[in-house]
Amino acid sequence: MKSIQQQLEKKGYQVSMFEWQHVKDLRKEIKALYEKNKISSGVFQNYLEKFYQQDQFDWKPRSILIVSYPHFPTSFIFNWQGIQIKAIVPPAYLHVAEGDKKVKHMINQTIQAYSNSNTEYRAEIYNKIPEKLAAVRSGLAKYGKNNITYVPNYGSYHRLVAFVTNLPCEQDNWQAREMMDNCKNCRICQKKCPTSAIERDNFLINHEHCLTFHNEEDSKVKFPEWIKSNSHNCLIGCLVCQQFCPLNQKVKNQVIVGVEFKENETAELLQGNKITDFSKKLAEKLNKADLFDLLSCLPRNLKVLLEKAEREDSY
Repeated sequence: MKSIQQQLEKKGYQVSMFEWQHVKDLRKEIKALYEKNKISSGVFQNYLEKFYQQDQFDWKPRSILIVSYPHFPTSFIFNWQGIQIKAIVPPAYLHVAEGDKKVKHMINQTIQAYSNSNTEYRAEIYNKIPEKLAAVRSGLAKYGKNNITYVPNYGSYHRLVAFVTNLPCEQDNWQAREMMDNCKNCRICQKKCPTSAIERDNFLINHEHCLTFHNEEDSKVKFPEWIKSNSHNCLIGCLVCQQFCPLNQKVKNQVIVGVEFKENETAELLQGNKITDFSKKLAEKLNKADLFDLLSCLPRNLKVLLEKAEREDSY
């Protein structure tokens, strides 16, 4: 385990490990929060229900590796009716498949050195546990008041990915979930949250009041009337609590520059066309930007950002 951890850390990753048996503990914990109405049915069905699907392995899992790697926001420029806006996609949305695949390849290369004629060690990406809770429980990360996980050096600007392995767990640091000490007397994210989703003394936010919960929905779903029009700040998700967080000050200006969309391309995106309906050039641009997975919600979200820019431009 130490060799794997050291090699990952040299590449800028952070890692923790715990025994396979704790997967049941994580599922029980999520289920208990749901039954106590700490997690809404909408959030449970949209994000958490998959954790309870039956596992199928042709080998015996023994441990879980949780890896954190740096992941930064990406900005895109959209031109529309004489206005040019910069739209941000927060961390952990874009190019995650290739990032996760890179980590998987490195882990498997490393653990092959421990394989022998009797045992072939392996690691597979495992998305059937709550990665944030697993990272906190295993000591890799800590919760912020905003229900987002923080790691050393990168704050909340990181991506978590879990791997199921047949490696023995040499050190199981299973621990209680806790909020960072820095958050206990800080109210910045609570005050800045545009939809008042963050509670005073609890790192379980009101998920159905969180802007992210709503703008990840399909564009056919309209925003609730109680969400103020000036609340929208990202092409998907929300970055307000992270941008103002004191623990992100060293990394908050690290933004990846994405592609620029011409006015005719913006018009195509606003129409909500299927990828097969787009011009070849726009389809290639979307592919390069890794925006395909956002197409279901992009037309509505882009529209409200453009409307916000038009109101500000008219003042």
